[in-house]
Amino acid sequence: MLASFDVLFVTETWRGERQELFTTTHGHVLFLSGGEGCRGVGIVLSVGFFRELLQVSFHAYSPRICALHFQFGGRRDQVFPCYFPTTWDTDDAVDETYELLNLLYSMLACGMALFQSLLVILMLVLDHHASLVKLNI
Repeated sequence: MLASFDVLFVTETWRGERQELFTTTHGHVLFLSGGEGCRGVGIVLSVGFFRELLQVSFHAYSPRICALHFQFGGRRDQVFPCYFPTTWDTDDAVDETYELLNLLYSMLACGMALFQSLLVILMLVLDHHASLVKLNI
């Protein structure tokens, strides 16, 4: 028997690539982030729910945070699964995770049009300066 769901958030995806997309044999869609060992987060959408979405975009911000942006029922929505550092991680890892979440929240508070513009800038900066911001994305 198959489980019934619309959206699942997953952690510990252990992906080698920073950003991956898969479709299962049943048609469910997996959006996964990774690229840093035993971490990684993701979003799984049921085949039925995915068919209802418009303007879907996925962003793997780090091995700990990703986002799915989509339109559903006439409105824009975003979901952000996050895998917080554990007690054996450094304080810097914890601070980086909170800083990135705060930045994403601030960008959302600015409004969707501005958020999309800032998102492109953020991804370019993070890609270009990954070693400086220690996000390894």
